[in-house]
Amino acid sequence: MPRVRALGDKYKFETLPEMLGFRMGNTVRVLAGIVTIMGIVGFVADNFVALGRITQAYLGWDITSGILLAALITTIYTVLGGMIAVIMTDLIQWILAMAGVVLITFPIALIAAGGWGNIVATLPPEYFDPFTIPSMVLAGMFVSMIFGVHFQQHFIQRQWSPADKKTLLYSAIAANVNFFIFAIICALIGMAGAVIFPGLKAGSLVLPHMIRELLPTGLSGLIIAAFIALIMSSVDSFLLTISSSLAKDIVGVVKPSLSDEKMVLVTRISIILLAVLAIVIAIVYPYIIGLIIAFFQMIASGLGVPVLATLFWKRATPAGVASGIVVGSVVAVTMRLTGIFNPALAGVPCSFIALVIV
Repeated sequence: MPRVRALGDKYKFETLPEMLGFRMGNTVRVLAGIVTIMGIVGFVADNFVALGRITQAYLGWDITSGILLAALITTIYTVLGGMIAVIMTDLIQWILAMAGVVLITFPIALIAAGGWGNIVATLPPEYFDPFTIPSMVLAGMFVSMIFGVHFQQHFIQRQWSPADKKTLLYSAIAANVNFFIFAIICALIGMAGAVIFPGLKAGSLVLPHMIRELLPTGLSGLIIAAFIALIMSSVDSFLLTISSSLAKDIVGVVKPSLSDEKMVLVTRISIILLAVLAIVIAIVYPYIIGLIIAFFQMIASGLGVPVLATLFWKRATPAGVASGIVVGSVVAVTMRLTGIFNPALAGVPCSFIALVIV
């Protein structure tokens, strides 16, 4: 963070690929832009699927109609408002989500499941032992998170947004604490749901059933709004992230003479085009966990090592960084499509080897 913030303050960067391209040239910038778009558009699709599942559960719509409605609403306010709209709506959505998930849904789920003691007594032991997950899967998750989280463009952009470094530091601490609270609470809600509704076929159906069966009508409406808010706060950030990469890091490199007004127009058009692409992915592959995993593996393999090398290794060269991006991405996609090996465990080392050798 200190390195990224210092560079942003000095050179007024707006995107992660722009920061890489400043040292490594336009080829690296465009390649990083492509990987950013390829990785994050899958996460937009994932969130569209989640919103589609909610409308399917509560309104009885088919999932395609739910996906289309979710995409329409989030795309419109992202196009109209840009970063300011995203940050302000994120704040409101976070308040709703915190109240609905942590303060209401969690206690009710715990009580309905008969308390923590009954959950422990009812569920199989493997629910409480992380090492029942195969070691290679755990290693792949670890590598994906380490190399996939820090190099998502919206995280980089948010580091340049606060007025000063103290605000950035406190924001980062608060965001990480908040992340772990939600992660733990949602896992516990899921475990309670496994006790209350043992016959459900998919984990993604636990929350809709819980809210519909356990909460009175008025309160359930508030909780539904909270979960929709939680998801929408991700969608808008990701849409803005990949649209800025398409506009500035690809179109802007090809057409550097574009005025600021035309660049704003290109960014807005990019939001719409990428939302349409995410809709197609969501309809063709409506699997939440699969899309999340693919997203992290792509970012980790294509950008993790090249970004670190650009920021901290003096001997890194444009050709080496470009090779790391291409090789890591190709290996990850190949492993993902063929299922031969974990994409991140293969992609990150191959990216490193290619970058160093070249």
